[in-house]
Amino acid sequence: MTALAMAPGTLADARALVGTTIAVLEGADPVDPAMIRHHLEAFEWDYGPAADEDAARAAGYRTRVAPAAMYMTFGMPSYWAPGAPTIAPLTLAPLAFGRVPAPGSAMLATGTSVEFHEPMYVGDRLTATWVLAAVTPKRLAIGDGVFLDFEITYRNQDGAAVAVERTSTFRYDPAPGAAA
Repeated sequence: MTALAMAPGTLADARALVGTTIAVLEGADPVDPAMIRHHLEAFEWDYGPAADEDAARAAGYRTRVAPAAMYMTFGMPSYWAPGAPTIAPLTLAPLAFGRVPAPGSAMLATGTSVEFHEPMYVGDRLTATWVLAAVTPKRLAIGDGVFLDFEITYRNQDGAAVAVERTSTFRYDPAPGAAA
């Protein structure tokens, strides 16, 4: 099982952060034609505006675009950088879910929705701004905990919103006999 580093805290600590920015994460790489090609190949997806300049222009884009579903690919920070310590095996993506000080020793995602806005053009650089939108305590069969709702806005280098993701997680202490 992989572990996510989680900031310890109380329900009051988490509630105090509602509406605040938890993290601003810079994407490690610009929107890149090679990464787009790999994505299209993996899904055997014949999507002209991503694969061909002329098809992109014919569809009303100024140049090639990445499929909207790649927003996380280009908004994800680096896992590791030269000179940094070695990362542990099975390390999770460096996302901000665990940065909220809240009760609970385990966490799972409970839902995600995404709205897409501006296209991602080759060369764009994305930044993800994480805001804690809500904190709701709840007792479930798996344990007592809190739902943490995040709104993550992905913007390009010009500040235009590319995507807005809303993700809910449940952070909890496993009940005796419940799987973590």
